[in-house]
Amino acid sequence: MRSAYELRYAARLHLAENFGRIILSSIVVTLVLFSLSMLSNRTSGLYDWVNELSSPARVEKMNVWMDEYRAAVMAGDDAAIEALAKSKPIPPFPSVPAMGIVLTVLLELASAAISAGYSGYFLKRVRGRDAGVRDAFPSFRNAVRILIINLFVSIAVGLGFILFIVPGIILSYRYRLVYYVMFDNPQMGPVACMRESGRLMRGNKLRLFSLDLSFIGWKILSAVVSAFLPPVLDIWLTPYIELSRAYFYLDLVPSGAFGREDDQI
Repeated sequence: MRSAYELRYAARLHLAENFGRIILSSIVVTLVLFSLSMLSNRTSGLYDWVNELSSPARVEKMNVWMDEYRAAVMAGDDAAIEALAKSKPIPPFPSVPAMGIVLTVLLELASAAISAGYSGYFLKRVRGRDAGVRDAFPSFRNAVRILIINLFVSIAVGLGFILFIVPGIILSYRYRLVYYVMFDNPQMGPVACMRESGRLMRGNKLRLFSLDLSFIGWKILSAVVSAFLPPVLDIWLTPYIELSRAYFYLDLVPSGAFGREDDQI
């Protein structure tokens, strides 16, 4: 089994040898996901709420509120603190019509399907298959499978986080390979894909966690850049991370053949 360093090296080498095609696909997918995110922010009301929150008048009001609250705390004025707590200057979230909610859900589902399809694109590449921009977008049949798996995994991981944080993290890593399993095995149903991901990740969760942790510096830099510019660094960083994870999966299933060991969800 290759170390995190070796997996990243293989990913960098693959990226360097296929730079033009991979970066083109990354640009297209990034622009599509960015556009879907912007549309979702508008249909959900988040865009209007953030604009109102960041308006000069609202910012001034919040600054005045903070000064008054700080002064009340320093003076130990409980009555003033209680009154200020009831009059927070943060604007209420705008009401969203039913159609806006429906559109937001559809946009989020489309984003989830494309993100998973993008992982499938890199699985094709590390398996030595020729993959282009079109391969980064799942077919309708695969999109439906992705959304069903996404629902099942979200429920399982969500229940884990409700119980305790650690079980939620463990479950999230248990099902991290589920989309690779799905693309490698078109005949498998959602539950079977989850079981197979759990089987493959048995004893390998810490390895994948270490690989994810090795990108923390790049992710921080990407967040800083994205705060001032469009997500330009992600155009290179996302393929780098996705290729590393695909090579991690390739270490576990080099031929695409899966065992039959049953494993409960």
